[in-house]
Amino acid sequence: MPSPLGRTYRVRIEYQEQSVPEVRVIDPDPRILAGDRKLPHIYPGDPPLLCLYLPGTREWSPDLLIATTIVPWTYLWLFFFEEWLLTNEWKGGGEHPEVNDE
Repeated sequence: MPSPLGRTYRVRIEYQEQSVPEVRVIDPDPRILAGDRKLPHIYPGDPPLLCLYLPGTREWSPDLLIATTIVPWTYLWLFFFEEWLLTNEWKGGGEHPEVNDE
């Protein structure tokens, strides 16, 4: 639960050694919560992958702990997602990835 007023989320973090973690919100489905709006700050997938950091900037590397980076970043993503659901404005900062919808 990202805030006292927020809902509880089930998240899956997948990681293979020397790769990048993949984080997905499993329940509730953020696409359903968003309705007809395009989800902010995600990469395509089913379910979509959360955009937690800018690749190539060394914000995350395999020598960092997932528990002290990816987990709190996921929590923050969910906090800003809850706010976006109410305001339709992403206030989490960062760069939004340009992805092809196909």
